[in-house]
Amino acid sequence: MNMKCVPLVAITVLCAPMAMAGGPAAPAAESAVATSAPARAASPFDGAWAGISVGKGYSSIGVTAGIGPQEGIDAPFVGDLISLAYPDSGASGRTLGVEAGYGRSFGNGWYWGAQLDHTSTAIDANANLKLSIVNPIQGPNPYPPSGEADFGYRVGISSMTSALGRIGYQLNDHSMVYGLGGITAARGNASLEGLSTSQSGRSFTAAAVTLGMGIETLVGEKTSLKLEYRSSNFGDQTIESIDSTVPSVPLNFHATASTRADTIRVVLAHRF
Repeated sequence: MNMKCVPLVAITVLCAPMAMAGGPAAPAAESAVATSAPARAASPFDGAWAGISVGKGYSSIGVTAGIGPQEGIDAPFVGDLISLAYPDSGASGRTLGVEAGYGRSFGNGWYWGAQLDHTSTAIDANANLKLSIVNPIQGPNPYPPSGEADFGYRVGISSMTSALGRIGYQLNDHSMVYGLGGITAARGNASLEGLSTSQSGRSFTAAAVTLGMGIETLVGEKTSLKLEYRSSNFGDQTIESIDSTVPSVPLNFHATASTRADTIRVVLAHRF
């Protein structure tokens, strides 16, 4: 055996562990270092909120009345014998409500939210008409007899409950504009005077699609003010239907009301 080779072998064996311990790190170790994505900046409008609102409501209410055949009667004519359209009467009244909701920003200034609210209103409309019947035929028993009658209606919306979504855009650190959309259920009451036998009136419920817009501004760290406009069209609602009690005259008196409500509200909201 050649002894001159022994030192070389020893040096090789001793240097191998040193190279493993102090050599450069493997490329795999560099790739193991993870880089975290930047966190989304929180918006001051994020989170749950509750609020109270005050405002003014405006309504366009029109009533149509008619006398026609009773339902299920084989009448010799179609439609109403007599119809009467009361003038479209504008109405206004105060509103007072409460609301609760939740919202989050989702980047680039955009924001989404959902809310429930209930509003008590004093929107009420009424109109009165005078109808004169004059029979030119004079005699002891003219038919129909001459006479006058006062006819009127009163229609009001007592409350509205809404489920709405909203999409907003944050203008700066303290203000946001937004649009609203959803469903509103309303409770109302109506009565016809002069023709109606139920002078106390009747209640009705109606549903409508609600659209609106608003602006919200922070007035404190967790407190904000909103100025908001909404519009809801509740369509036609039957407010009276009376069948004649005379079998030989199978007629029906009926009336419908078309209602649209527009509200302007100021909301004080607090976030949690």
